[in-house]
Amino acid sequence: MSTLELAAQSIAVSSFRALENDLTANTYGTMQKDHNGEISALIKIPTTVQGFTFDGGMVGIVKVEQHVGEIWVYVPHGIKRISIFHQQLGHLRDYYFPVPIEKARTYELNLLAGKAQIFEDLTTYQQQVRFRVVPANASVEIDEEPIFVDEQGFASKRLSYGKHSYRVSAVNHYTQAGSLEVKTPETQTSSDGPYIAENDILQVQLKANVGWINMLASKEFHGAYVYLNDERIGQLPMKTEGLKSGDYRLRVMKPGYRNFEQALQLSDGQTVEIQVSLQENIALVTLLADEKTEIWFDGQFKALGRYELKLEPGDYYVETRRTAHERGITQLQIREPNPQSIRLNEPQPMMGSLSVQSEPQQTKVYLNDVFLGETPLTQNDINIGEYRLLMETPGYFPLRQTIAIAHKDTFSVNVALRKKLNNNEYLSNASLYAGAGLSLQSFVGGSLGVYFAKGINVEANYRYGETKEYIKQHADIRLGYGLKMGKHFLLTPQAGLLARKEKTYTWDYVNGYVLHDDLHVPECLLAARFQYCLNPYMSLSLSAQAVVASKTAGKLVSQADALVHLNFVIPFTK
Repeated sequence: MSTLELAAQSIAVSSFRALENDLTANTYGTMQKDHNGEISALIKIPTTVQGFTFDGGMVGIVKVEQHVGEIWVYVPHGIKRISIFHQQLGHLRDYYFPVPIEKARTYELNLLAGKAQIFEDLTTYQQQVRFRVVPANASVEIDEEPIFVDEQGFASKRLSYGKHSYRVSAVNHYTQAGSLEVKTPETQTSSDGPYIAENDILQVQLKANVGWINMLASKEFHGAYVYLNDERIGQLPMKTEGLKSGDYRLRVMKPGYRNFEQALQLSDGQTVEIQVSLQENIALVTLLADEKTEIWFDGQFKALGRYELKLEPGDYYVETRRTAHERGITQLQIREPNPQSIRLNEPQPMMGSLSVQSEPQQTKVYLNDVFLGETPLTQNDINIGEYRLLMETPGYFPLRQTIAIAHKDTFSVNVALRKKLNNNEYLSNASLYAGAGLSLQSFVGGSLGVYFAKGINVEANYRYGETKEYIKQHADIRLGYGLKMGKHFLLTPQAGLLARKEKTYTWDYVNGYVLHDDLHVPECLLAARFQYCLNPYMSLSLSAQAVVASKTAGKLVSQADALVHLNFVIPFTK
């Protein structure tokens, strides 16, 4: 069948119906609205033939979309008729719909052109159309349908004879759109101009709507940050993405170098190449401090006493630190990239004060074995920390303690020193003692006594003596009062009661030696106890005593004796 025969055929409608279950017209993404803002009706026309045009009369057509195997025609609701045109198939004018066209409803219209097979025959009248596009990443659409573009920018599709629309677009390029007509040589006339023949290549080169900046740099400048109109866009070396035509401010920054700045103008399709060279902008700075001073920079410990670093022009702060010192702060103002040495502010000692009061006054005060003065004492400007405090004065026990001096604080001490006692005072004030020794009358014995209330004395004694003539046992209890004499001597007058038990031996020619018991009732006793206190815990004592005479067995009995004791003392006074 020839093309001329196809043109003679007329288009007819074989059927028209509403698709009750098809929601395409009322589904988000596929619905369309007419010029009144209302949802359009959708007429689906099943066909693989392209090149149809449609006319809705006064109400118009909302939109036509070519889909796989069918054409979608969006129309306003209430439309009464439609006209269909095709260059080869002819036309159908003023087809009146058999049912009302409602909004948001989907309908199906089946076409018949002459003989039923005419649409199938028409598909054989096609040819391959090829495109080559620049840039190769451009997208190509034919009759609003995208087609595949390979890496070299080639695209192809079989098109039926007739007019077709195409559109080529790419990022950062102006879009090119137009129409093409596919004809056979038999239908080509001299007045038609060029036609697209089989395997012809349609060349489409898009014009860039942007420009580019390509920045090159030596290796030492690699990594520098690039700013365009104050926005950071990358690092050297780099080529920008497509930029709109216009004026730009370029800035390149890298630590240790002066900023590189340049104004430039960019046109469509233009690539501007810039060789970036940076000038060094750094100073070698030597920081100096005492050899024991810590140098801190950027919150990190760097060195003791001396530290070298490289700095760009600007203002910086350096800290110096030492134990028990307030931090020193030094502001560095680097203005030129020249070598320079800077003496840092030293940390200042943290100080506190010490106040000392004592009883008695004029007590000597030492801090870590260093003499400070006598009380009352106030000492300022003492470095913070722990110290050994010593306070001493003659006749009193020294006071030793550890104190802590705090920053901007006063440590106060107010004490009464404990007075030292003489050796005899330990005994007479309050003590318990026990002693043992000998008497002039060949007694051995012991004593146990106490002093209390700073002198009152109570003492108990026991003595035992034995010879060929007698056996004697004496026990007494005494009450006295201690009188201190100097630092070491103590005289204690005493009075008490003595109980004696004595056994004597007599000789006669009949019985030999005969033992007689002489039991004496308690007798009054007077004594004087004289002690030498060796130390608070030991003394030597001499006791002289006399017993009031009494008559026993017709004899006058009297008793006098002297005892020497070594005493061990437990003092209760410290």
